Amino acid sequence: MNTILLLMYLADLSGKMEPLLLGSLCILLAGIMLWFGGVQFNDDTSARMVKAARCIIKISIAVVIFAFLYPSKNTLYIAASAKVGQIGIEKLQGSDTLEKALKLLDKKLDEALAEEKK
Repeated sequence: MNTILLLMYLADLSGKMEPLLLGSLCILLAGIMLWFGGVQFNDDTSARMVKAARCIIKISIAVVIFAFLYPSKNTLYIAASAKVGQIGIEKLQGSDTLEKALKLLDKKLDEALAEEKK
C-alpha cells in the first residue's frame, strides 16, 4: 500500500515540474549571460562571477535533465493502477470466491449465448 501512496504523491509532484523546468531554464540563460557577458569588473570580481556562473549552469543543466526525465502524471497513475491490480489479483488468486465467480460468469455467459441463438 505504501508503494501506491508513493506513486500517487509522485504523480502530484509531476504536475509541478513545469514551473521548475521554466525557472531552471531562465536561471540557465542568466548563468550563460553572466559567464559570457561583456561586463568588465576587476579581476577578482570577474573570476568570482565566472565561477558562480559555472556553478549556476551545472546545477541548472542537472535540474533541466531531471525535469525532462521525470515521468508524467499519467504514467505514474498507470503505474499505481497496475500495482493495485497486481495486489488484487494476488489476494484473489487461489481463493474460493474467485473460483465461484468464474463458474458463475461461465454459467451466465452460456445462458446469454443460448438466448441469443434462439
